[in-house]
Amino acid sequence: MKNMKTKAFVLVSLFVAMAVGYQNCGDSAGSGYNVAGSNGSNLSTPGGNGDIAVIAEARTASVISANRVMDSMVSCLGTIEPSDATRQEYDRLKGSCSVEGSANSISQPMLAAFTILGGEACNDLINIEEQRAQGERRIFNSVDFDAGPNANFNAISDVVRRLSRSCWGRNETSQELRDLEIGVSQAFGNANGARNTRMSMLYLCTIMVSSFNSIEM
Repeated sequence: MKNMKTKAFVLVSLFVAMAVGYQNCGDSAGSGYNVAGSNGSNLSTPGGNGDIAVIAEARTASVISANRVMDSMVSCLGTIEPSDATRQEYDRLKGSCSVEGSANSISQPMLAAFTILGGEACNDLINIEEQRAQGERRIFNSVDFDAGPNANFNAISDVVRRLSRSCWGRNETSQELRDLEIGVSQAFGNANGARNTRMSMLYLCTIMVSSFNSIEM
């Protein structure tokens, strides 16, 4: 039942946020990626399938391929080995991911798959780090999992910095941090209890590990 609740939460709450909002993070960071549709329009977010036109002096955007997506998430989070639940979801969803990683293969089912897999990978990380002393954690060392979300609001910036360096290969921008803080606050600002802290960190981690910043190549 706990696993089903986690999956439902990730799918409903995070897919919308990731696909509509946080996929724009790479654009705000000035990453230099540009993808144009066949009509010449610039696509700042994934999902506009079709012919891809080359844009001068711009890096060619592609996404991580199906056979690498789980290993990539496990590597950036440092969990070493995915859980059985994560492996099962990967086996179920890898058919929705891109075989070659071409930019025009991006689709809503693919983004949903990345989000669900990211949620499982982040759940593995939280399961590991909850059992460790704060000083021994890799990502959530500033989080008090015994306190509610309000008591952990100041920990968000540290978690974002650690995840962005590990999964995005750079520091987050001030706008990205602000957007993520607002997202967590809106979803959990009035919540109490340690379980809601766990869910807020799952929310934050999944958004970041499954965002376009993590899956672009």
